[in-house]
Amino acid sequence: MEQDPDSIALSSAELLSREELANVFSYLDSRDVCSVACVQRGWREAADGEELWRHLLKDRFLVEDKRIPYSEREDGMPPRRGDAAPTYKACYRAWHAFYGSFEAESFKRVHKAWNFLGDHMARHLPEVHESLRPGAMERRCDDVAEQLGQPSMHPSIKLMYMMHDGQDLPFDKRIDCNDGAHLGPTAAERRSIFHGVFGGYSFYDHLINVRMLPLARALAWTMRVRDEFGLGVRAAERGLLLIAAVRRVAEEDGGGAG
Repeated sequence: MEQDPDSIALSSAELLSREELANVFSYLDSRDVCSVACVQRGWREAADGEELWRHLLKDRFLVEDKRIPYSEREDGMPPRRGDAAPTYKACYRAWHAFYGSFEAESFKRVHKAWNFLGDHMARHLPEVHESLRPGAMERRCDDVAEQLGQPSMHPSIKLMYMMHDGQDLPFDKRIDCNDGAHLGPTAAERRSIFHGVFGGYSFYDHLINVRMLPLARALAWTMRVRDEFGLGVRAAERGLLLIAAVRRVAEEDGGGAG
């Protein structure tokens, strides 16, 4: 009696241990791993293994622990640095939900850059590191592009903001709320002059700070520049979005200009 070739292949696969199956599955992407998990119970158990999902997480998102993205949450709860998922599979699910729509190599380039900057700042510039805001949700980036009359935000810029939505700096907060902007900076505000993620330096009697603007401020300042310089449709067509700004402070009076 002739045997079905599929049943022979399945019987052969059943001879493999769970660890051996997981090793085979590690050559698949997450979508295919979920598909093979539907074949039979033994395959599902192998496809649920922690080591397999740790490998998939590192391979796709360059993440080696169970920390979830430091980003805005759908439930509105404030995110916390270092929040972790209970399993690697759950962690993969969290990263995929936030960044899965982006092409893998594009994501890796931006993520590597932020990881390099973040590690350096955490060790040598902790105050700058603490000023980085949680990542923005993708729909907020899309809303900004829509308000600017653009079909979409450039993927690299969107990814950059989805990892960190700019900086919270004391010097900028006072300008935003227009509270005492004519007064000299406080001690905390003066310290933050050099906390721009893109660098700061002194030039004669001026202090220079280049920082990353949060999306809301980037939108407001982009609209202001468009209006003041009459850029209008041209700016929208060219995808203009101000994402960084220089703060210049005169030593003698402590005033500033954005």
